[in-house]
Amino acid sequence: MSLLGDLIDEYRLIAKNKLTGKDFPDDWKRGEKETVLVLQGIYEQPYFLMTIAKELHTMGYGINSVYNQKETEEKIEFLAEKTAQFIINNKLQKVILVAHSKGGLVAKYLVDTYPEINRLIKKIVTLSSPFQGSLLANLVPGYKQLDYKNTFLEKMGKHNENNHKFLVLYPKFDNHVVPFSSLKLSEAKNICILINGHTRILESPETLELLRKEVE
Repeated sequence: MSLLGDLIDEYRLIAKNKLTGKDFPDDWKRGEKETVLVLQGIYEQPYFLMTIAKELHTMGYGINSVYNQKETEEKIEFLAEKTAQFIINNKLQKVILVAHSKGGLVAKYLVDTYPEINRLIKKIVTLSSPFQGSLLANLVPGYKQLDYKNTFLEKMGKHNENNHKFLVLYPKFDNHVVPFSSLKLSEAKNICILINGHTRILESPETLELLRKEVE
């Protein structure tokens, strides 16, 4: 399919997720294995990661979301603090973070800022996360903190001591992240998924296969 066709599918998927969006089933919160925390991107409901969540729950993992769609507009620091408190309050250990877009920045700030929480996190998988921000951020209200190479992100980028915990997945073309280099994280395992679309990567069979291998 052409890039244009893929992008049409991309925005159809976004619209479907926003219209269909709902919380994960309550009985997914506990599993035989460790807990997965889903950190979605700005203006997204946790439902955006439903395909991934369902796959991991089938494998025996407990699935939990931390914040709601409205809260995704809050600063990265706020969301990281909320995630830290969720881990503490629920006495979680060997946590796996699965994060889309801005959620990946929340995950990075969390492990770099809260050493006591970092010790409780086993693995981090990010998808389409703009680690250096995006030149498109200024075009959308609420994206100021994601502006390309702003002071906050530059300061975050100086920390790479925990980047080895990250599996960084990104599409071959991302319609929300410019430049392309922002999708990669130094010292992490960076893998390009052969799909077009900032959100379509969440539905890719290749993404699911890599996730299965990473968390097993």
